[in-house]
Amino acid sequence: LDIPNVNTIFVNHAERFGLAQLYQMRGRVGRSSRQSYAYFIVNHRQGLRPDAEKRLEILAAHQELGSGFHIANYDLEMRGAGNLLGSEQSGHVADVGFELYTDMLQEEIERQQGHDEYQPKSMDTELKIPLSCTIPVDYIASQAQRLAIYRKLFSAADLQSIDDIQSSLSDRYGELPEECANIFAIARLKLVARACRLAFIAHLGQGLWDLRFYPLSEQQIANLQKIASDRPSIYQVKSNFGLFVQVESTDSPGAFSKDDLDAFVSVLEPIRFAFEVV
Repeated sequence: LDIPNVNTIFVNHAERFGLAQLYQMRGRVGRSSRQSYAYFIVNHRQGLRPDAEKRLEILAAHQELGSGFHIANYDLEMRGAGNLLGSEQSGHVADVGFELYTDMLQEEIERQQGHDEYQPKSMDTELKIPLSCTIPVDYIASQAQRLAIYRKLFSAADLQSIDDIQSSLSDRYGELPEECANIFAIARLKLVARACRLAFIAHLGQGLWDLRFYPLSEQQIANLQKIASDRPSIYQVKSNFGLFVQVESTDSPGAFSKDDLDAFVSVLEPIRFAFEVV
């Protein structure tokens, strides 16, 4: 189909088509200066097969420009990407998702090659923080959309991207509930913690935090010791080059809030800056 003046398409029995087919049909209408509309029609949504419903939810969750790559990844996951080293279908791809699978494969290849400067790209930080954080079902009903937001949020490359996602979510669904706003605070913490090479963060109560790092270079250790010596009331280096951090807090035990988390993130900034300039 290529009819330049058409801006609307109706697809009947949309549940019978594959994800890639539906995406291609949706792209047949509209031009750069023309708003387009695509309507996917099903007889009875309650009677849809789970895979058909998931395909439609994925399309509904990815309506912005440039979403084709993400839809292609979902399509690979649903149909089975195959075992890269054999003829079996799906393998571990179905368990962890295509993007994460390829990242893990690349990291393992680099590790096996024995690169001296090897650092995990998926370096993550274990958190023990008494903060309720989730995207409630009564805020976003679609599980596919919630999962897509989680994935986009925790793969964000910088703090501005997280702010943009939060703004987009507020515009589309309304003001964020408290536990949803906490998710964005956690995402910001994870991003800063990764830059600080933190492997573990625990809130011990009364503003005291326990930090443990991934392996550090000699220069990073020296920078960490200097930060602690300059501000001993806040930072205390442990014998294993971990760190105790004291943040001002007036909350009683069990009353930990997003404000406490934001205050802690600001205290991490000197460490992040020191490690960046190494």
